[in-house]
Amino acid sequence: MFELRRLKICTAMAFLTLLVVPWEASAQCRIGSGPDHGDGVPYCNDLGTKPVVPPRPKGWVDVYVSVAWHPDANDVWAIWNVRESQGGQAAADDAVLSDCRKAMGDGCSIANSGINTSIAIARDNSGFTAYGAGATHDAAKNQVLNDCSLRNTTCTVEHVFTAKPWLEYTDVAGFDELKQYRPNGRVIEARHGVAILSGNDGRKVWIGSGYETVSAAQAAVIGKCQAESAGLCNEMLVNRNGS
Repeated sequence: MFELRRLKICTAMAFLTLLVVPWEASAQCRIGSGPDHGDGVPYCNDLGTKPVVPPRPKGWVDVYVSVAWHPDANDVWAIWNVRESQGGQAAADDAVLSDCRKAMGDGCSIANSGINTSIAIARDNSGFTAYGAGATHDAAKNQVLNDCSLRNTTCTVEHVFTAKPWLEYTDVAGFDELKQYRPNGRVIEARHGVAILSGNDGRKVWIGSGYETVSAAQAAVIGKCQAESAGLCNEMLVNRNGS
């Protein structure tokens, strides 16, 4: 009788073990290695293993800047943050020259251009334009002011255009950061005065003012000087404001 009771107890415990083990096994790991047993129990050395996800690729975006000017204009045209995929330096130069020509016609040219750089535009009290370039906004500004100082003139910085490279993900399409500056029709054609000093005796000066362009003023005054001083004339001063 005792043995039968003992057998029943063992049988009950075995049945409970069958019920409990699968649940316990799911929270344990199997020591060693080998084939998958199909019971969902992982090997201990595989616990916590996650797939290696490579980092998203990033790359530097090089960008171009270009500034155009015209000798008879009181402002400039600029474009910056032009990508290589958008045409690079050639496209930047073409864009600002096109904008300048729409407003001024012939006579436009590139004042300065570059890659990953800043260009500063300044003007002195006589209306002359000066340009400076540098790796940063402040470096370009200091450059143009230093040049003005070396010419013993005081300049005011009017613009600083900065094409600064940046990092972006290369597995998606990049953002268009292109920027442009146009005077929007507010360009005023300067009227010019030119003073010519005769190289013959150094005592007589011919002055012309109120001309639409520098070249027109120079041609008129040089012609008069040459006619009256045996053709020996030296340009002394060109004033963009006609005074």
